Amino acid sequence: MNLLKKALDYMERIIAIKKQLGVLFKHGKDELLTEYDIDVIDDILSVYDGQGKSFHYDKNNVLSQSVQETLFNEKRTIIENCLFGVDLNSKAVAICQLRLWIELLKNAYYKNEVMETLPNIDINIKSGNSLINKLNFAIGSKIGQGGVELEKNTQKLINQYKKLVAAYRGVSDKSVKAEIRKNIESIKANLHSIYNQISFSVNKNMEIVFDYGSDSSIYRDAFEWAIEFPELLDEKGVFTGFDCIIGNPPYGLLNKKQNQNTSISVAPELLDYYKTSKVYEWAKGGVLNIYRMFICRCFSLLKNDGHCCLIFPLAFMGDATNSKIRQFVMENTQVDFIEAFPERDIESKRVFKEVKMSVCILGATKRKVPSSYKFSVRIHRDKYVDDNNEAMFISYDEIKAIDNKYLSIPLIRQHELSIFLKMTNECKRMSEISKCYTGEIDISLHSEFITNSSSDHSMLRGAQVQKYYITNDISQGDILFLKADGYLDKNRGEKSQHHNRRRIVMQGITGVNEKWRLKMTMAQPPYFCANSVNYLIPDMTDDFDYFILGILNSKLLNWYFAKLSTNSNVNGYEIDGLPIKMGIVEQRNEIIQLVGELLQSYDEIKVKEIDDIVYQIYGITEYEKPIIEG
Repeated sequence: MNLLKKALDYMERIIAIKKQLGVLFKHGKDELLTEYDIDVIDDILSVYDGQGKSFHYDKNNVLSQSVQETLFNEKRTIIENCLFGVDLNSKAVAICQLRLWIELLKNAYYKNEVMETLPNIDINIKSGNSLINKLNFAIGSKIGQGGVELEKNTQKLINQYKKLVAAYRGVSDKSVKAEIRKNIESIKANLHSIYNQISFSVNKNMEIVFDYGSDSSIYRDAFEWAIEFPELLDEKGVFTGFDCIIGNPPYGLLNKKQNQNTSISVAPELLDYYKTSKVYEWAKGGVLNIYRMFICRCFSLLKNDGHCCLIFPLAFMGDATNSKIRQFVMENTQVDFIEAFPERDIESKRVFKEVKMSVCILGATKRKVPSSYKFSVRIHRDKYVDDNNEAMFISYDEIKAIDNKYLSIPLIRQHELSIFLKMTNECKRMSEISKCYTGEIDISLHSEFITNSSSDHSMLRGAQVQKYYITNDISQGDILFLKADGYLDKNRGEKSQHHNRRRIVMQGITGVNEKWRLKMTMAQPPYFCANSVNYLIPDMTDDFDYFILGILNSKLLNWYFAKLSTNSNVNGYEIDGLPIKMGIVEQRNEIIQLVGELLQSYDEIKVKEIDDIVYQIYGITEYEKPIIEG
């Protein structure tokens, strides 16, 4: 159904845009359509006159006949020549084909008392796995392995293929239609045979069934882009690519079990294909998410200077597993814009009502640009693009200055960018001071050692950690304890001994919309930490770790973290990348003293004193403070 909606939206909006640009001519005439206005209202093509009265077709009215013919043939031209779609779900394809016919039927017209014949548009909307193909292709190169040189007969075959496809669209006679379809499939089979020696047979519907031999399990639903759409080939067999690609790819981790369910399940050999294919090299990072592969596929199909527009998870902006795909996009394309929709909790405001997920829209052009080139990022708090929202313009150079390791794109306004660049200029990263660890006790894997008995060793859970103190008053779950001797007998790694160290501990999960994303305190030994807790072990000399705790608990660092985080996890790599400035000795000592006092007794006045010192250390001005505290 996503395929259908994208196709219809594209078709209707292009007609409306042509009218707005003053280039919509009446069908068969050198005369502009001026008597009616055309717009897309609530995703529906609306035609109305100067008084706002909706258009209704009257075959006996000359102007009405002209308008109806224009709308019909504009839609027909777009469907036949501009809309190409692929979906793995054959039912979605069939529904899309039917809906496109219905869309044409809305503007069907009579000529000499006979309704105009509807074209055969099923040949542009096809079923298959758009991520899998055996026949190689590359923009500007001949299709096939090694760029097989085409003989004149093969060039003639491609031209014949194109003519048959064009003829097929206008045929109404079933027997002629079947014959053309048979010839089309035969030519496709010959082309496959020329390039890849793929065996084939013809089924009862006169469709080619390819035999991939021992690789049949991988290529079962393969979609051969180089053959299926002859419009993508020139007369010499060079793959030209698409001018524009619009997509709403599926999102989900491949073969990742969560709560006994698998996000997207694929056969092991297919997963291996995805992981080893050079096409999807940039999609790698953590567990493979299928939408990243669609980004790679999109640009492999797009001609140079072609445009794409894709919607996918907001994790693209900052998640570490997306760092390679961010690098690919920013180094190989011209990012035109990113529209971010962080809302996920309020159902009425999220883009996809049924899916609790923050998303973003990427618009890009396939061309390389200097790293100093700036693109726009806008944040929308509702499900609609609001042109009144301020755009932030940022370059790849500035992104590298902010996060050279993961290339995270911050969700900030233009006036906030200078603060980010100031904070990251000549700073240390937290990882240079201490690595961020996940708590050593895995609640599931180490369940045999976990108890509810207070006579056992204390174990911290994330909900117990607050700013500068530990609480046993938690709203969810129980206070847990650990049979330490049993655990230590079976676990002798580095982390198993960290309970003997003084540690900065923090909640491992905090709500995206919470005021405080970073909640930390100091845990004195011999506390053990559950895996809902992250922790740091900075140098304790002269209570330097107290200084780090004060910096990390400040409003400034909390603000910085929230602008880069795209989910509720407080990930170790995010903490590792936080910018740390040392200030002068007097500032450090003052923070150390205040933190020591706060660990004894929480006091908001002392917290504010630390915030003010941190502002001084990072050079935050009086003008900038309200931006951070706003």
